[in-house]
Amino acid sequence: MGDNEDIKRKNRHKRRVRNQIISYIILLLLICLIGFLGYKGIKLLVSKIKNNAEVPVEVATVADSSVSEDQVPVISTPEYEDLPDVSSNDAGVSENKVEDTAARAYIDGLTTEQKVASLFIVTPESITGVNTATQAGEGTRQALTENMVGGIVYASKNVSNSPDFKAMVSTTKSMYSELYGCDLWAVVNEEGAVNTIAGYASGVTAQQAASELGSSGDNNNAYTAYVDIATTLSDYGIDVDMAPVCDVSSNPQGFIGNRSFSSDADIASSMVKSAVSGLNDKEVMACLSSFPGQGEANTNPANGVSTIDRSIDDLKTTEYLPFQAGIDEGASMVMMSNVIDAMASDESVPCSMSKKVIESLRTDLGFEGIVVSGPLDDKAITGQFSQGDAAVNAINAGCDMIFRPANYKEAYEGVLAAVNDGTISAERLDEALMRIYSKKFQ
Repeated sequence: MGDNEDIKRKNRHKRRVRNQIISYIILLLLICLIGFLGYKGIKLLVSKIKNNAEVPVEVATVADSSVSEDQVPVISTPEYEDLPDVSSNDAGVSENKVEDTAARAYIDGLTTEQKVASLFIVTPESITGVNTATQAGEGTRQALTENMVGGIVYASKNVSNSPDFKAMVSTTKSMYSELYGCDLWAVVNEEGAVNTIAGYASGVTAQQAASELGSSGDNNNAYTAYVDIATTLSDYGIDVDMAPVCDVSSNPQGFIGNRSFSSDADIASSMVKSAVSGLNDKEVMACLSSFPGQGEANTNPANGVSTIDRSIDDLKTTEYLPFQAGIDEGASMVMMSNVIDAMASDESVPCSMSKKVIESLRTDLGFEGIVVSGPLDDKAITGQFSQGDAAVNAINAGCDMIFRPANYKEAYEGVLAAVNDGTISAERLDEALMRIYSKKFQ
């Protein structure tokens, strides 16, 4: 009996040890399984987050006149750091840039009405309804809420005094930024002979006229003059200077006068290059004026129908040279002229409405920036076209922005109707918007 009990006791001990070993093995396997599943789950979750990441763009629709200040819509800007890469696009802008991706996301969130308004550079009076704007208040905020224009162009009449003008520009831009999370471009024409601020704001004197700078024969004089101009503009919050003038004054009786650097295309080119460099160094955008060159014209398009007779081959030898110099130096914009050049256009339309001339700017001069129409309040335009037709024609010809319409509402509604009925294609609209917003998001 004693031997049997010992044997049973030993067998029970063996079973306990064996069961414990099995339990430990099972526990270890469970731990390994849980660890493996956890690792796979975390990996899957991370992958899912990456694949589903999106750039948030919250866009408010244009408010009606009943919107209060506290209800003003806000558009949030996209975050740049985690934006997806873009290998190509259909708008002709440069590829694989953060600003292009941000622009694409932003544009996709805009209403059609906001997209169309973005194409316009207008006077403050044209959207506020006042006779002369010298300050920005609730009327300005309401006007911006209803009109998401791309830029405001100021004239000397808006400069009552330095502090007030500076405050108006700053307040207007701040309101726009709060509304839309994007920059509103403040625009002036400051070139020495013709100025918005110099001579009108206290303590700001005009630089030499372009003709004087050209006569000096020293490119550094043009550079220094435009550094000084840009320094003043920056102080007032101005983003774009509709300068320098690139016209070659080949006609002694022409209207361009002392606004041109020279009658010699090479001298004009070197001066334009230095002027653009001066603006760029102070981060003010240059808008070269006015393509394809109007130095031969007797009549200023601002005063009536104006014509020149130059083929594109002729233009390449003279008029194009200063524009090429400014483009090569990095000018952001080119303004079209409202002169009629039937030889270059193959039709009697202002160059702002000539697809052939604008295509030459793109292909022959390699310009990839923003093409701006000539002023739509020029008598060369108002005497022949409605504001709606003029704006639609300019955009379909290749202009990306419409400058200073005489009647903004008429021009805007004309473009909006053309976009809605397909007269202006979705591709043409998108191309213009990508150029504008890629620059705004730089």
